[in-house]
Amino acid sequence: MGGLLGGGGKTVKPPLPTPPAAIPEVGEEVEEDDEE
Repeated sequence: MGGLLGGGGKTVKPPLPTPPAAIPEVGEEVEEDDEE
């Protein structure tokens, strides 16, 4: 399915940093992940 969407692979990246973002303690680490 990812091939069809093309951007599917990129869409999977945002969700990854989302879990850590829920942790306020790792707020700083989340910012670095977002940049990547």
